[in-house]
Amino acid sequence: MRLPLNLDPRLAAIHSAEYPRFSDAEMARRRAMLVRVMEESGVDHLLMCGEQRAGTGVAWLTSWPATVEAYVIVATPRCAGASIGGSTR
Repeated sequence: MRLPLNLDPRLAAIHSAEYPRFSDAEMARRRAMLVRVMEESGVDHLLMCGEQRAGTGVAWLTSWPATVEAYVIVATPRCAGASIGGSTR
């Protein structure tokens, strides 16, 4: 059973507010921009790491604040179906 929070009205308003997020269009723009730079640089895969809100790349690309270890592998569309170090079968 969850007990109701007994918060000051000011804090209750903050607690009930929807978490601010970037739009889907903004997140798609970021991914497209990153993939374009990867392709221009001849990079097929990119590993992004974050932990304890350090290393902002994970949050920038995924909206995940990386409160624990987080890894993101970005692949260009040409390589998106390939597995790293293995077969796609």
